[in-house]
Amino acid sequence: MRLATRFALACAVTVAVLVLLAGLGLLRLVRVDVRNELDAALRAQAVKIRPVAVRTLAQGGSPAAPAGLTPPADGGVALFGNGSWAVVGEHPPVDRLPATGTGAKTIISDGVSWRAVVLNVPAADGRRGRLWVFAPPGEPQRQLDRLRLRVGVVALLAIPIAGLAGWLVGRAATRPLRRLQQRLASVSAGRRVGGGSGVRVGGGSGVPEIDEVAAVVDTTLDRYDGQVALTNQALQAAQSGQPTAQRADPKLGRRLGKLAKRAEEIALDLEHP
Repeated sequence: MRLATRFALACAVTVAVLVLLAGLGLLRLVRVDVRNELDAALRAQAVKIRPVAVRTLAQGGSPAAPAGLTPPADGGVALFGNGSWAVVGEHPPVDRLPATGTGAKTIISDGVSWRAVVLNVPAADGRRGRLWVFAPPGEPQRQLDRLRLRVGVVALLAIPIAGLAGWLVGRAATRPLRRLQQRLASVSAGRRVGGGSGVRVGGGSGVPEIDEVAAVVDTTLDRYDGQVALTNQALQAAQSGQPTAQRADPKLGRRLGKLAKRAEEIALDLEHP
């Protein structure tokens, strides 16, 4: 797998995980704020319609739902007093509502969660009445679910964008490495690189690590060329001395001939590895 592809995969996975983790952290922080805002809205609505509930129960008898007993949008109101109920809008079964306690409460009925605020209201029979104001069923959980869905959609959209960005970054980061690869291929093919006096890789990539690798390769090539030069010198010396040695000592001449042939083979191996 190429480095640019690895960059793309790493960026896509990392960004997706970070978005999901940030979204989960945001949900934890938002959950309390959303519930507090909902409770504040329900409490404000309950305080607003409480005078209407007081006047209704003060009339005595079974309370009827007056026009001023307005529930929140998609929510409901339940008023108990004088032994009976008056209800408006969406609400859970009134027989499952607790008879004591005030403030914000969560009512679970038939698997549905209802968030509500309850206030005490005086009734004509001397007993305490109760005013319930309900949020829409499932709130604020439905709002949190929508936020969770949005976080998931953002994470899915971030994957291809991060993958493309990672691929572009990988291509840019590996460009000096690709140039080094091309220069090494040129050296291997025996072509001149960079206009120098010999076949060398050369530096100047702008990346210190790449230039260090190129310098190591050039040093190795210098030593290699030095070995080739020494071998050629030995070959020339053996070839030039062979005729004289042949006349003086035929046996020595034959040995120098074998040595020259061996040196020639080594030189060919060094020039064409």
